[in-house]
Amino acid sequence: MSGGHKIRVAAPAKVNLYLDVLGRREDGYHEIDTVMQTVSLADTITLREAPDGRLSLTVGGRAEGVPVGDDNLVMRAARLMASRTGRPAGATIHIDKRIPLGAGLGGGSSDAAATLVGLSDLWQLSLDEREIESMAAELGSDVPFFVRGGTARCRGRGEVVEPLCVNGVLRAVLVISEPLSTSEVYEECDRQPLTSRPGVDILSMIDRGIDLAGFAGRPVFNGLQAAAVRIRPEIGAVLDAVVSAGARLPSGAAVHAAVSGSGSCVFAAVPTTGDARALINGLDGAGCRGVQRALAVESVGPRRTARDGTGHGSGVVSGIP
Repeated sequence: MSGGHKIRVAAPAKVNLYLDVLGRREDGYHEIDTVMQTVSLADTITLREAPDGRLSLTVGGRAEGVPVGDDNLVMRAARLMASRTGRPAGATIHIDKRIPLGAGLGGGSSDAAATLVGLSDLWQLSLDEREIESMAAELGSDVPFFVRGGTARCRGRGEVVEPLCVNGVLRAVLVISEPLSTSEVYEECDRQPLTSRPGVDILSMIDRGIDLAGFAGRPVFNGLQAAAVRIRPEIGAVLDAVVSAGARLPSGAAVHAAVSGSGSCVFAAVPTTGDARALINGLDGAGCRGVQRALAVESVGPRRTARDGTGHGSGVVSGIP
């Protein structure tokens, strides 16, 4: 990229701390109730003004399988913002890709949300969070959540976002496997009776305030997990391997593993960074089929945009001359 003002925006991944599938809607989407949390694994979106009014996209990093044309949600986000605001769609956009595809970590949705936030600043549109979220809802179910990020309860098809008050830090290990299709997982979920969620779950914690550190040793419910395992039995083996490796943590804490979203990523919350390292080391010799890598992450708070000046975390919009 060369010439023009440049903006960099972090596009963090997410994990689902709770996910209940309530049923299929008449419009074809699924009604869900989920609590999502952004984490420190993130793509970086770099946007620069293009005086010629053209829109272009390049992708680097772990870019295998990422489209660079109009099929990419980032391009759709840029064209939507230009259309809604009457502004010529002039920008060069680069994605430094770190979030794996088909992992249930929301990478594509987060990239699209970061693009909307960044272009609002780059093009000096002075859009507020609600205006950006409204556009985000047209792009995908998870995209509105990523406009702000942090911790939120999301309902409807995922577009109804309720930010939650939390304290503490979530430390977790992500185990990345081969990609899994979200649509296939939901289709498989429809073939079986809905899984009953446990009587004690994260929703009972919301009124009291959520302690993110308390997820270490706490089971996580995901109504899509059984469907993901039926499609990809290797995920079940990864879940078992994480629990087994977690039995030897320095802290002695119990480890509960869960699928994030529709998978294929498996994650486990741990009390300390030392426990995270020990869990990753323990998985090295497990020999789980299809596993690509394991990495430690922490929770990040809501994005701070150029307008609101609030929040914290890695989602800061930064202007680079």
